[in-house]
Amino acid sequence: MSSCPRRECSTWRLCRFAGRSAGPDGELKPGYHSGVSAGRAQTGDWRWRGESDRAIDRVKAAFHGAAIIAGIASRRFALTGPWFVTFKLTRACNLTCAFCRYRGGAGDEGGSMPASRGAVHLDRDLALRTLEELPELGTQRVSFQGDGEPLLYPHLFEVLGEARRLGLVCELITNGVMITDDVASRLVELEIDEVCVSITSATQESYTALHGGNGGRHWPGVREGVRRLVRRRGGASRPKVLLVYVLARPNWREVPEMIAQADELGADGVAFAPMAVYSDEMRALAVTAEEERAALEALRAGISGLGGDRAIEIVGDPLLRYGGGEGIASRIRCSIGWLTAGVRPAGEVVPCLRSDWIAGNLHDQSFREIWRGPAFQEFRRRSIRIGGGTDPALKSRCSYCCFYPMLRRANHAVSLASFFTWA
Repeated sequence: MSSCPRRECSTWRLCRFAGRSAGPDGELKPGYHSGVSAGRAQTGDWRWRGESDRAIDRVKAAFHGAAIIAGIASRRFALTGPWFVTFKLTRACNLTCAFCRYRGGAGDEGGSMPASRGAVHLDRDLALRTLEELPELGTQRVSFQGDGEPLLYPHLFEVLGEARRLGLVCELITNGVMITDDVASRLVELEIDEVCVSITSATQESYTALHGGNGGRHWPGVREGVRRLVRRRGGASRPKVLLVYVLARPNWREVPEMIAQADELGADGVAFAPMAVYSDEMRALAVTAEEERAALEALRAGISGLGGDRAIEIVGDPLLRYGGGEGIASRIRCSIGWLTAGVRPAGEVVPCLRSDWIAGNLHDQSFREIWRGPAFQEFRRRSIRIGGGTDPALKSRCSYCCFYPMLRRANHAVSLASFFTWA
């Protein structure tokens, strides 16, 4: 059993979500080691929450969502914090994926990001300090990824544990190469909400084509890692295991097999993403317009054919993303500056992971100061105009926007709110 972060007991994980601690006898306390009992915790249930706590969380989330929509409607100010924050924990990686904006076309496997791009790993204290700020801003969700592979981040499980302690919905995106028995056990123990495995392909042949000659040898291990995680989870509800596929020329014909593979490995769902193009070498791997139409038909057929004993969920609304297309940024108001923020390994904060607009650095300011600061405000002002995402000053690459389904819902909510408040 993990020890208390204040080094005062060995049972803090029983109930820390509700701001209570549990003593060795399982007695629930309102705070750390106070003598006032607040009921008995279930042994081993570190997420003990009363129904009233969950109801309060739902009300807080609703008010937070309403404040976000009000901020978007103002087209300038953020009245509350972001809905979710993504942490790019490290630039170190054990693959050279052909579809990666940093490694596409690099050739040799392995290695980390060039030293000129700054720190390899996000500073541990910086990550923990930033996480502490998020609940007060109303943030609901955090995603841990990498400009590399997050399982190479030396403080990953400490950071994940802190996010869970704070009650944040927690997602981890990994290439799956390092899901050992120990890693699977720790992810299940922490009750991470979602683990997304970027498995990319349904055959070893296409996996090899998208990960370089040597990368293909990892294919059996990635599949076994998914099985291992599902097996270790057993009958528990967490973590939800999703398989992520980036559709490119070597693999787009495998859509039916990709869905079947999720069922075979025991995953809960699949996510499909178009391949964003950042170089001429990557352009050669991207699907043509004709292939894209065929892939869309395969997706529609795959989605309509879901069912049976295990319900495989299609997440991320891929049909909507593909429907938005490469030129989506020229046709919509981008409200991403009210909804998300990204933290890079060097401590830089960006409004969107597809943008190189630096709103500030956590080494110099708190997250709250950056979120409410002039650089973030300027990004919002520029992006919220129709076609604002194409503004060269924003340094954004918006083709097949990752967040288009969410932006569409947010913009509809703003329109609806404006209708009912019109006078």
